[in-house]
Amino acid sequence: SESRVPDPVVVRKLRWKMDLIILPLLVVMYTFNSLDRSNLGNAQTAGLVEDTNLKGDQYNLLLTLYYVMFVLFGPLMTVFTKVCG
Repeated sequence: SESRVPDPVVVRKLRWKMDLIILPLLVVMYTFNSLDRSNLGNAQTAGLVEDTNLKGDQYNLLLTLYYVMFVLFGPLMTVFTKVCG
């Protein structure tokens, strides 16, 4: 069987090109992820509960549902980005 060795120069150029594309996207995704996690807390402080007429534990239910969906779909989105990337 014939063994193929990739050209190191081509591999280096490809890695550099991928880094220029992937790293900025990851930075943006990480920033939005952080903003999403903190926005609900900031919104509550700014009057979300009163503006939306949430009663009792409805705000806590909202947070719970958000984080459950985040935990359930986070790994799926990771797999999706690996497949598409």
